[in-house]
Amino acid sequence: MHARTRLLLLALCFAFGLALYGVTLAPTVTFVDSGELATAAATRGVSHPSGSPFYLLLASFVVAVPVATVIVRLNAFSAVCGSASAALLFLAMTQSSADVARTQTKGKAKSPQKVMSPSGILQAGGVAGALAWITNLGLWGTSTVTEVYALYALLLTLLALLLFQYSTAMAAGKVENAHRWLALAAVTTGFGLANYPPFGIVAPSIFTLLGMTEGRSLWIKWGRNATMVSFFLLGLLPYALLPMRAAAQPLLNWGNPVDWKHFWAHISAEQYQIFLSKPKLDVLSEVFPLWFRQWPWPVWLLVPIGFIGMAVSRRKEFAYTLLLALANLFYVLSYDVSDVASAPSDFAMYTLPLFWCTAVWIGAGVCTILKLLQAKWPGAIPAAYAIAVFPLVAVPANFHEAGHRGYTYADDFVRSILQPAAPHALILSSDWTFVSPAMYLQHIENVRPDVTVFDVELLRRSWYYGYVRKRAPWLYETTGKDIEDFLRELAKYENNQPYDPDVITDKYVHMLNGFIAAGLATNHPPYILLNLESKEQNPERYCQLEAALGRPPYMTTGVAPGAIGHGYQWVPETLAYRLFSGSAFHPLPAVRIPPERFAPKGDYDDVTQGVMARYAEFWRWRGDYLRGAMHCDEATVAYRKALELSPDLPEALSGQSECAGR
Repeated sequence: MHARTRLLLLALCFAFGLALYGVTLAPTVTFVDSGELATAAATRGVSHPSGSPFYLLLASFVVAVPVATVIVRLNAFSAVCGSASAALLFLAMTQSSADVARTQTKGKAKSPQKVMSPSGILQAGGVAGALAWITNLGLWGTSTVTEVYALYALLLTLLALLLFQYSTAMAAGKVENAHRWLALAAVTTGFGLANYPPFGIVAPSIFTLLGMTEGRSLWIKWGRNATMVSFFLLGLLPYALLPMRAAAQPLLNWGNPVDWKHFWAHISAEQYQIFLSKPKLDVLSEVFPLWFRQWPWPVWLLVPIGFIGMAVSRRKEFAYTLLLALANLFYVLSYDVSDVASAPSDFAMYTLPLFWCTAVWIGAGVCTILKLLQAKWPGAIPAAYAIAVFPLVAVPANFHEAGHRGYTYADDFVRSILQPAAPHALILSSDWTFVSPAMYLQHIENVRPDVTVFDVELLRRSWYYGYVRKRAPWLYETTGKDIEDFLRELAKYENNQPYDPDVITDKYVHMLNGFIAAGLATNHPPYILLNLESKEQNPERYCQLEAALGRPPYMTTGVAPGAIGHGYQWVPETLAYRLFSGSAFHPLPAVRIPPERFAPKGDYDDVTQGVMARYAEFWRWRGDYLRGAMHCDEATVAYRKALELSPDLPEALSGQSECAGR
């Protein structure tokens, strides 16, 4: 009966998570890495460092399922992973025989009608923990979009379950079974690293649990330990997928990891290592508010109760979760995520293990309360079952912010740039929130494939020119010498040879301006969507990069504002500027960007809010251009539309006033 009830509750946890995530699933591509990952999965390409080969391997099977669009299939895959993670959390919290033993009632025997069984207490706590994990803002948000983090959560939970099973088997004297669980845990650890390298923060928790279970004998079991290392290496095998795919020269071949040098640079995320630093305690001012936002405050009342309860009755599991939470905090404090911290939904992904531990403590809090009730007021136990579903109060509280139901902002943003663009246009963009979803829409859903989009930041990397050659062979025909001159200087930087960052930057700017000239000359109208930062604009950031690199940086700074596209007329035809030679006025085409559709709604993350603000800026750009050409009536209409989206936009207010005074 106990096993059937446990199985039923397991299925209900999974079904509830799947239903919730299914209802709030993103209907299309979203911002940040969603589009790039979907493109890599669908074209058997290589994604950004560290490559996430285990995710891409599984995703390649998902995209082969002939249901809905590719992006919806991958979004649904995230929903399955997130729901499975919650179901496994329920299993992990209900398998400990040690805890069951400690919950046995002491003293007088109680009437079975009035006393909850030890397994019933564990199951109530497991349900509460699973529901808390399902309704967590971070897991919910990532389980409705295409990202690697839902799989990260699944592997994190699976590893904990396997290790807890190993510990329980060892306590019961079932050594052979324990070794099987440990072997599976070793493989899972390898898979976790092959999906997302920060999975390595579980190491302190793993070795502490092993030490608490086996004591000093752990370190002298050479044969067993060597076997476990072999299973761990087996879990790393998906990394072999990267050079195999790179050798085929796919459309997206990030880092081109065909040899050991490029392979290691890619899997070790070498380009991101400059963001590692000594722990910065001031980051806690971002982490703690984000942490406390994950659930409504009533749910948080269970956390300290569960924290203390686990410390008393489930010491191994408590040590595991505590060390994992501390390791996650150390990682976040040591990794400068200032480039993404402006988006809380992204920042939350770095702290998923911390949220996972908190969900466990919430479930343990329910167990602790039920045990206390059983000891003091056994008659209240039947009514106390309701506390297991208490975390459901987070559903209405988090529904709008975490879910992506009807979320078409990235799709709309990209289409509002691509659809009005001239035939065979060339768009140079530094905006990843445009480039990533555009990559998916163009290459997978065939939206304006005639338009060529290049990321000007990726144009600073030699591997990206394989993509350039595939997408725009005409550029090599017209600007091949400029490209080779730049790549020659860039090779010095990438190969750690002496180089001059100013020379590289000059070659880079000259090459991009050559792209613009070539576009105008070959009927590929150039557009620009840039947000480059110069050394003068942010000297502090420049110094940080220089200190981290140990040499002058050129990769993200050094380009003076206006250097790219200098000497051309910038005309705001779409959300990107179209460049023209000369100074003649160019009538602006009509564009459909209705304010009521694109106005910022609710509590979306800062990336979405920032993109929504672009629409107000677009109308302001139009107003400025029309006002400069003395078309004040049209300019006034544009300013009015800008102010409908952003009533306090100062440039639109001043422009409107100037038009009214003419």
